Amino acid sequence: MTTNKSYLGGLISLLLGLSIGLTLTLAIYIFFIYFQLNLLQAVVYSIFSTLPGLFIIVVLEFILISIDENKKQTQILEDISKKLDD
Repeated sequence: MTTNKSYLGGLISLLLGLSIGLTLTLAIYIFFIYFQLNLLQAVVYSIFSTLPGLFIIVVLEFILISIDENKKQTQILEDISKKLDD
């Protein structure tokens, strides 16, 4: 069971890296497309275009942190259970 969680953590880390890379690439691309029209418009469009990517990054970080916290809590509960059995 521990190997499944490590694979899941690795997969989530990979997806997190891809999301960050794609979000930054999209922001730069949108900025340079609309930069010819207006600087303020380019900044606003680039910020709004990256919001879905930033949301995905936050969700993946939350999942990754919750997996790590569950491992820590399980270890603490196992230690307490061993001490109570003794």
